[in-house]
Amino acid sequence: MNATIGQRCRRGSALGVTLVLIALMAAAVGIMSTLSLQRSRKATRLAHKARSLAIAEAGARQVYSVLSTNFSARTNENYFTRTECGSGSYVPTVIPIGDHRAAVHSVGRFQDIETEVILDVGSQSTGGSTSAPPANVAYDYAILANQIDWSGGIEVGSQWVHSNTIFHNGGASDLNGNVSASSLISIIGSGRVNGNTRAPSYSKHAKGKIAGDIYEGAVPLVPIPDIDLTPYYNWALTHGEVYSGKHMINHTTSRPNGGILWVNGELKTLGAELYGCYIATESIDMDAGTNHHRLEGLPALMCRDGDIVIRSGTCTEGLIYTKVGNIDLAGSGQDAELHGSIVCAGEFRMRGGYEVYTYTNCAPYPPWESGGTPGDDVVYITAWQK
Repeated sequence: MNATIGQRCRRGSALGVTLVLIALMAAAVGIMSTLSLQRSRKATRLAHKARSLAIAEAGARQVYSVLSTNFSARTNENYFTRTECGSGSYVPTVIPIGDHRAAVHSVGRFQDIETEVILDVGSQSTGGSTSAPPANVAYDYAILANQIDWSGGIEVGSQWVHSNTIFHNGGASDLNGNVSASSLISIIGSGRVNGNTRAPSYSKHAKGKIAGDIYEGAVPLVPIPDIDLTPYYNWALTHGEVYSGKHMINHTTSRPNGGILWVNGELKTLGAELYGCYIATESIDMDAGTNHHRLEGLPALMCRDGDIVIRSGTCTEGLIYTKVGNIDLAGSGQDAELHGSIVCAGEFRMRGGYEVYTYTNCAPYPPWESGGTPGDDVVYITAWQK
Protein backbone atom coordinates (compact mmCIF):
# COMPACT_ATOMS: atom_id res chain seq x y z
CA MET A 1 0.00 0.00 0.00
CA ASN A 2 2.86 2.37 0.79
CA ALA A 3 4.36 1.63 -2.64
CA THR A 4 1.10 2.55 -4.30
CA ILE A 5 0.97 5.84 -2.44
CA GLY A 6 4.61 6.63 -3.47
CA GLN A 7 3.85 5.98 -7.13
CA ARG A 8 0.88 8.31 -6.98
CA CYS A 9 3.03 11.06 -5.41
CA ARG A 10 5.66 10.70 -8.14
CA ARG A 11 3.00 10.86 -10.85
CA GLY A 12 1.51 13.95 -9.20
CA SER A 13 4.94 15.63 -9.07
CA ALA A 14 5.61 14.86 -12.75
CA LEU A 15 2.24 16.30 -13.70
CA GLY A 16 2.99 19.47 -11.75
CA VAL A 17 6.35 19.91 -13.44
CA THR A 18 4.75 19.30 -16.81
CA LEU A 19 2.08 21.91 -16.16
CA VAL A 20 4.74 24.43 -15.05
CA LEU A 21 6.75 23.79 -18.22
CA ILE A 22 3.66 24.17 -20.37
CA ALA A 23 2.87 27.46 -18.61
CA LEU A 24 6.42 28.73 -19.14
CA MET A 25 6.36 27.75 -22.81
CA ALA A 26 3.01 29.45 -23.27
CA ALA A 27 4.37 32.59 -21.60
CA ALA A 28 7.48 32.51 -23.84
CA VAL A 29 5.35 32.10 -26.94
CA GLY A 30 3.18 34.98 -25.81
CA ILE A 31 6.20 37.22 -25.16
CA MET A 32 7.74 36.36 -28.51
CA SER A 33 4.46 37.04 -30.28
CA THR A 34 4.19 40.38 -28.51
CA LEU A 35 7.77 41.31 -29.39
CA SER A 36 7.27 40.23 -32.98
CA LEU A 37 4.12 42.33 -33.21
CA GLN A 38 5.95 45.32 -31.69
CA ARG A 39 8.83 44.93 -34.16
CA SER A 40 6.37 44.70 -37.02
CA ARG A 41 4.61 47.84 -35.83
CA LYS A 42 7.93 49.63 -35.37
CA ALA A 43 9.13 48.62 -38.85
CA THR A 44 5.84 49.83 -40.33
CA ARG A 45 6.12 53.12 -38.48
CA LEU A 46 9.71 53.63 -39.64
CA ALA A 47 8.67 52.89 -43.22
CA HIS A 48 5.83 55.40 -42.93
CA LYS A 49 8.20 57.99 -41.46
CA ALA A 50 10.64 57.49 -44.35
CA ARG A 51 7.76 57.94 -46.81
CA SER A 52 6.60 61.09 -45.03
CA LEU A 53 10.17 62.49 -45.11
CA ALA A 54 10.45 61.78 -48.84
CA ILE A 55 7.12 63.54 -49.41
CA ALA A 56 8.22 66.55 -47.31
CA GLU A 57 11.46 66.82 -49.31
CA ALA A 58 9.48 66.58 -52.54
CA GLY A 59 7.44 69.55 -51.33
CA ALA A 60 10.60 71.52 -50.51
CA ARG A 61 12.01 70.78 -53.97
CA GLN A 62 8.79 71.93 -55.59
CA VAL A 63 8.91 75.21 -53.65
CA TYR A 64 12.57 75.68 -54.65
CA SER A 65 11.62 75.06 -58.29
CA VAL A 66 8.95 77.75 -58.11
CA LEU A 67 11.27 80.25 -56.42
CA SER A 68 14.07 79.52 -58.91
CA THR A 69 11.92 80.84 -61.74
CA ASN A 70 10.02 83.50 -59.79
CA PHE A 71 11.58 84.52 -56.48
CA SER A 72 8.89 87.17 -55.92
CA ALA A 73 6.38 84.30 -55.52
CA ARG A 74 7.68 83.87 -51.97
CA THR A 75 5.17 86.53 -50.84
CA ASN A 76 2.18 84.87 -52.53
CA GLU A 77 0.75 81.99 -50.50
CA ASN A 78 -1.46 80.93 -53.42
CA TYR A 79 1.62 79.31 -55.00
CA PHE A 80 2.11 77.04 -52.00
CA THR A 81 -0.91 74.93 -51.05
CA ARG A 82 -1.56 71.40 -49.81
CA THR A 83 -0.63 68.94 -52.57
CA GLU A 84 -1.21 65.19 -52.95
CA CYS A 85 2.02 63.26 -53.43
CA GLY A 86 2.90 59.54 -53.39
CA SER A 87 -0.19 58.27 -51.48
CA GLY A 88 0.34 61.12 -49.03
CA SER A 89 0.48 64.89 -49.12
CA TYR A 90 2.66 67.86 -48.27
CA VAL A 91 1.86 71.33 -46.99
CA PRO A 92 4.50 73.96 -47.93
CA THR A 93 4.98 77.34 -46.26
CA VAL A 94 7.34 80.11 -47.35
CA ILE A 95 8.40 82.85 -44.91
CA PRO A 96 10.02 85.86 -46.66
CA ILE A 97 13.12 87.28 -44.94
CA GLY A 98 13.97 90.66 -46.44
CA ASP A 99 14.36 91.12 -50.18
CA HIS A 100 16.77 88.29 -50.95
CA ARG A 101 16.08 85.44 -48.53
CA ALA A 102 13.27 83.12 -47.48
CA ALA A 103 12.67 80.17 -45.16
CA VAL A 104 10.89 77.16 -46.66
CA HIS A 105 8.91 74.75 -44.46
CA SER A 106 7.40 71.59 -45.90
CA VAL A 107 5.36 69.13 -43.82
CA GLY A 108 4.94 65.70 -45.42
CA ARG A 109 2.22 63.31 -44.26
CA PHE A 110 1.90 59.59 -44.94
CA GLN A 111 -0.75 57.54 -43.12
CA ASP A 112 -0.63 58.93 -39.57
CA ILE A 113 3.01 60.15 -39.65
CA GLU A 114 4.08 63.78 -40.27
CA THR A 115 7.66 64.94 -40.93
CA GLU A 116 8.87 68.51 -41.48
CA VAL A 117 11.87 69.78 -43.43
CA ILE A 118 13.16 73.36 -43.29
CA LEU A 119 15.61 75.05 -45.62
CA ASP A 120 16.82 78.58 -46.26
CA VAL A 121 17.06 79.97 -49.78
CA GLY A 122 18.58 83.15 -51.15
CA SER A 123 18.53 85.13 -54.36
CA GLN A 124 21.47 86.92 -55.91
CA SER A 125 21.29 89.04 -59.04
CA THR A 126 23.96 88.45 -61.65
CA GLY A 127 23.78 92.16 -62.36
CA GLY A 128 25.42 92.27 -65.75
CA SER A 129 27.98 94.94 -64.86
CA THR A 130 31.07 94.96 -67.02
CA SER A 131 33.14 97.09 -64.66
CA ALA A 132 36.63 96.01 -63.68
CA PRO A 133 37.15 94.37 -60.28
CA PRO A 134 38.15 96.63 -57.38
CA ALA A 135 41.78 97.69 -57.57
CA ASN A 136 44.01 95.73 -55.20
CA VAL A 137 47.76 96.10 -55.04
CA ALA A 138 48.10 92.42 -54.11
CA TYR A 139 47.52 91.42 -57.73
CA ASP A 140 50.39 93.64 -58.90
CA TYR A 141 52.91 91.12 -57.54
CA ALA A 142 54.10 88.05 -59.40
CA ILE A 143 54.11 86.21 -56.06
CA LEU A 144 52.67 87.48 -52.77
CA ALA A 145 52.73 85.40 -49.58
CA ASN A 146 52.94 85.77 -45.83
CA GLN A 147 56.25 83.86 -45.92
CA ILE A 148 58.48 82.59 -48.74
CA ASP A 149 60.95 79.71 -48.76
CA TRP A 150 62.88 79.70 -52.04
CA SER A 151 64.94 76.70 -53.07
CA GLY A 152 64.31 76.52 -56.80
CA GLY A 153 64.79 78.59 -59.90
CA ILE A 154 62.41 80.84 -61.80
CA GLU A 155 62.37 84.10 -63.73
CA VAL A 156 59.63 86.61 -62.98
CA GLY A 157 61.04 89.48 -65.05
CA SER A 158 60.58 93.01 -63.75
CA GLN A 159 57.76 92.06 -61.37
CA TRP A 160 58.19 91.86 -57.62
CA VAL A 161 58.03 88.87 -55.28
CA HIS A 162 56.92 89.93 -51.78
CA SER A 163 56.84 88.27 -48.37
CA ASN A 164 54.99 89.87 -45.46
CA THR A 165 57.54 88.31 -43.09
CA ILE A 166 60.71 86.48 -44.26
CA PHE A 167 62.03 85.77 -47.72
CA HIS A 168 64.47 82.85 -47.37
CA ASN A 169 66.69 81.87 -50.30
CA GLY A 170 68.44 78.59 -49.61
CA GLY A 171 71.36 76.80 -51.21
CA ALA A 172 72.20 77.45 -54.84
CA SER A 173 68.79 78.85 -55.74
CA ASP A 174 68.32 81.71 -58.18
CA LEU A 175 65.50 84.19 -58.46
CA ASN A 176 65.57 86.32 -61.56
CA GLY A 177 63.42 89.24 -60.44
CA ASN A 178 62.89 91.76 -57.65
CA VAL A 179 62.28 90.78 -54.01
CA SER A 180 60.79 92.64 -51.06
CA ALA A 181 60.09 91.50 -47.50
CA SER A 182 58.47 93.29 -44.57
CA SER A 183 60.76 91.59 -42.02
CA LEU A 184 63.92 89.95 -43.42
CA ILE A 185 65.64 88.79 -46.60
CA SER A 186 67.84 85.79 -45.84
CA ILE A 187 70.27 84.27 -48.37
CA ILE A 188 72.35 81.24 -47.43
CA GLY A 189 74.97 79.35 -49.39
CA SER A 190 75.36 80.56 -52.95
CA GLY A 191 71.77 81.71 -53.33
CA ARG A 192 71.28 84.61 -55.70
CA VAL A 193 68.70 87.32 -56.40
CA ASN A 194 69.22 88.77 -59.87
CA GLY A 195 67.27 91.97 -59.24
CA ASN A 196 66.55 94.70 -56.73
CA THR A 197 65.65 94.06 -53.09
CA ARG A 198 63.80 95.91 -50.32
CA ALA A 199 63.71 94.87 -46.65
CA PRO A 200 64.21 96.25 -43.11
CA SER A 201 67.11 93.83 -42.57
CA TYR A 202 69.28 91.29 -44.38
CA SER A 203 71.07 88.06 -43.51
CA LYS A 204 73.39 87.00 -46.32
CA HIS A 205 76.08 84.34 -46.64
CA ALA A 206 79.40 85.45 -48.09
CA LYS A 207 78.67 83.47 -51.27
CA GLY A 208 75.16 84.85 -51.59
CA LYS A 209 74.59 87.53 -54.24
CA ILE A 210 72.16 90.37 -54.86
CA ALA A 211 72.73 91.72 -58.34
CA GLY A 212 70.59 94.88 -58.18
CA ASP A 213 69.96 97.75 -55.80
CA ILE A 214 69.67 96.98 -52.09
CA TYR A 215 67.26 99.06 -50.02
CA GLU A 216 67.36 98.65 -46.24
CA GLY A 217 64.42 100.26 -44.50
CA ALA A 218 60.77 99.89 -43.63
CA VAL A 219 58.70 97.87 -46.10
CA PRO A 220 54.94 97.91 -45.44
CA LEU A 221 52.86 94.76 -45.30
CA VAL A 222 50.78 93.93 -48.35
CA PRO A 223 47.34 92.72 -47.20
CA ILE A 224 46.37 89.30 -48.53
CA PRO A 225 42.93 89.62 -50.16
CA ASP A 226 40.18 87.71 -48.37
CA ILE A 227 38.25 86.63 -51.46
CA ASP A 228 34.61 85.84 -50.72
CA LEU A 229 34.19 82.35 -52.17
CA THR A 230 30.43 82.14 -51.53
CA PRO A 231 29.43 83.52 -54.96
CA TYR A 232 31.73 80.97 -56.61
CA TYR A 233 30.13 78.12 -54.66
CA ASN A 234 26.62 79.31 -55.46
CA TRP A 235 27.51 79.64 -59.14
CA ALA A 236 28.95 76.11 -59.23
CA LEU A 237 25.92 74.76 -57.33
CA THR A 238 23.49 76.43 -59.74
CA HIS A 239 25.31 74.84 -62.67
CA GLY A 240 25.57 71.37 -61.11
CA GLU A 241 29.33 71.46 -60.55
CA VAL A 242 29.65 70.84 -56.78
CA TYR A 243 31.28 67.55 -55.69
CA SER A 244 32.20 66.02 -52.33
CA GLY A 245 35.02 63.87 -50.98
CA LYS A 246 38.11 63.10 -53.06
CA HIS A 247 37.52 64.28 -56.63
CA MET A 248 39.95 62.95 -59.25
CA ILE A 249 40.36 64.30 -62.79
CA ASN A 250 42.56 61.70 -64.46
CA HIS A 251 43.76 61.87 -68.07
CA THR A 252 40.63 63.57 -69.35
CA THR A 253 39.36 66.99 -70.42
CA SER A 254 37.35 68.96 -67.86
CA ARG A 255 35.10 71.87 -68.89
CA PRO A 256 32.83 72.73 -65.93
CA ASN A 257 29.35 73.91 -66.81
CA GLY A 258 29.35 77.64 -66.02
CA GLY A 259 33.16 77.70 -65.79
CA ILE A 260 33.55 76.83 -62.06
CA LEU A 261 34.07 73.44 -60.40
CA TRP A 262 33.82 73.24 -56.59
CA VAL A 263 34.94 70.30 -54.44
CA ASN A 264 33.91 69.94 -50.80
CA GLY A 265 37.08 68.00 -50.05
CA GLU A 266 40.23 67.22 -52.05
CA LEU A 267 40.91 67.80 -55.74
CA LYS A 268 43.56 65.75 -57.55
CA THR A 269 44.47 66.06 -61.24
CA LEU A 270 46.76 63.90 -63.35
CA GLY A 271 47.43 64.29 -67.06
CA ALA A 272 44.26 66.37 -67.45
CA GLU A 273 43.19 69.32 -69.58
CA LEU A 274 41.39 71.84 -67.36
CA TYR A 275 39.31 74.79 -68.54
CA GLY A 276 38.01 77.31 -66.00
CA CYS A 277 38.18 77.83 -62.24
CA TYR A 278 38.79 74.94 -59.82
CA ILE A 279 38.12 75.37 -56.08
CA ALA A 280 38.54 72.88 -53.23
CA THR A 281 37.89 73.25 -49.52
CA GLU A 282 40.67 70.91 -48.30
CA SER A 283 43.51 70.65 -50.84
CA ILE A 284 44.48 70.75 -54.51
CA ASP A 285 47.17 68.48 -55.97
CA MET A 286 48.02 69.11 -59.63
CA ASP A 287 50.26 66.34 -60.92
CA ALA A 288 52.31 65.61 -64.03
CA GLY A 289 50.92 66.38 -67.44
CA THR A 290 48.07 68.63 -66.28
CA ASN A 291 47.46 71.70 -68.42
CA HIS A 292 45.18 74.43 -67.12
CA HIS A 293 43.54 76.99 -69.42
CA ARG A 294 42.16 80.20 -67.99
CA LEU A 295 38.68 81.56 -68.60
CA GLU A 296 38.89 85.35 -68.72
CA GLY A 297 38.15 86.95 -65.35
CA LEU A 298 38.12 83.70 -63.34
CA PRO A 299 40.94 82.50 -61.04
CA ALA A 300 42.71 79.27 -61.96
CA LEU A 301 43.00 77.44 -58.62
CA MET A 302 41.66 78.44 -55.20
CA CYS A 303 41.79 76.50 -51.93
CA ARG A 304 39.69 77.56 -48.97
CA ASP A 305 41.13 75.72 -45.94
CA GLY A 306 44.22 73.83 -47.10
CA ASP A 307 47.22 73.75 -49.42
CA ILE A 308 47.89 73.71 -53.15
CA VAL A 309 50.68 71.54 -54.56
CA ILE A 310 51.73 71.86 -58.23
CA ARG A 311 54.12 69.17 -59.44
CA SER A 312 56.37 68.52 -62.44
CA GLY A 313 55.32 68.95 -66.02
CA THR A 314 52.29 71.16 -65.44
CA CYS A 315 51.10 74.36 -67.10
CA THR A 316 48.81 76.80 -65.28
CA GLU A 317 47.15 80.02 -66.44
CA GLY A 318 45.56 82.54 -64.07
CA LEU A 319 45.47 83.34 -60.36
CA ILE A 320 46.57 80.65 -57.88
CA TYR A 321 45.16 81.51 -54.43
CA THR A 322 44.97 80.07 -50.93
CA LYS A 323 42.70 81.65 -48.34
CA VAL A 324 44.68 80.30 -45.35
CA GLY A 325 47.02 77.55 -46.56
CA ASN A 326 50.38 77.09 -48.29
CA ILE A 327 51.39 76.78 -51.94
CA ASP A 328 54.15 74.40 -53.08
CA LEU A 329 55.64 74.63 -56.56
CA ALA A 330 57.49 71.35 -56.94
CA GLY A 331 57.44 71.24 -60.72
CA SER A 332 60.38 71.41 -63.08
CA GLY A 333 61.35 70.72 -66.66
CA GLN A 334 60.62 72.22 -70.03
CA ASP A 335 56.88 71.62 -69.70
CA ALA A 336 56.58 73.41 -66.35
CA GLU A 337 54.99 76.79 -67.02
CA LEU A 338 53.13 79.44 -65.05
CA HIS A 339 51.19 82.31 -66.61
CA GLY A 340 49.43 84.57 -64.13
CA SER A 341 50.10 85.41 -60.47
CA ILE A 342 50.18 83.77 -57.03
CA VAL A 343 48.58 85.02 -53.81
CA CYS A 344 49.20 82.83 -50.75
CA ALA A 345 47.91 83.49 -47.24
CA GLY A 346 50.34 80.92 -45.80
CA GLU A 347 53.88 79.98 -46.87
CA PHE A 348 54.93 79.89 -50.51
CA ARG A 349 57.57 77.21 -51.17
CA MET A 350 59.52 77.17 -54.41
CA ARG A 351 60.92 73.66 -54.89
CA GLY A 352 61.46 73.29 -58.64
CA GLY A 353 62.78 75.03 -61.70
CA TYR A 354 60.11 76.46 -63.97
CA GLU A 355 60.96 76.96 -67.61
CA VAL A 356 58.50 79.83 -68.11
CA TYR A 357 56.81 82.28 -65.77
CA THR A 358 54.80 85.06 -67.36
CA TYR A 359 53.20 87.53 -64.97
CA THR A 360 49.64 88.64 -65.70
CA ASN A 361 47.43 90.74 -63.45
CA CYS A 362 44.69 88.27 -62.56
CA ALA A 363 42.42 90.27 -60.25
CA PRO A 364 39.28 88.10 -60.11
CA TYR A 365 35.88 89.22 -61.35
CA PRO A 366 32.67 87.96 -59.74
CA PRO A 367 31.72 84.71 -61.47
CA TRP A 368 28.63 86.10 -63.22
CA GLU A 369 30.85 88.68 -64.96
CA SER A 370 32.98 85.87 -66.33
CA GLY A 371 30.37 84.01 -68.34
CA GLY A 372 27.00 84.52 -66.66
CA THR A 373 23.89 85.93 -68.29
CA PRO A 374 23.47 89.61 -67.33
CA GLY A 375 20.33 90.32 -65.37
CA ASP A 376 19.62 86.72 -64.32
CA ASP A 377 18.72 85.93 -60.70
CA VAL A 378 20.48 82.96 -59.18
CA VAL A 379 18.38 81.29 -56.46
CA TYR A 380 20.32 78.95 -54.22
CA ILE A 381 19.92 76.93 -51.02
CA THR A 382 21.96 78.46 -48.20
CA ALA A 383 21.22 75.81 -45.54
CA TRP A 384 19.13 72.77 -44.66
CA GLN A 385 17.90 73.56 -41.17
CA LYS A 386 15.95 70.35 -40.53
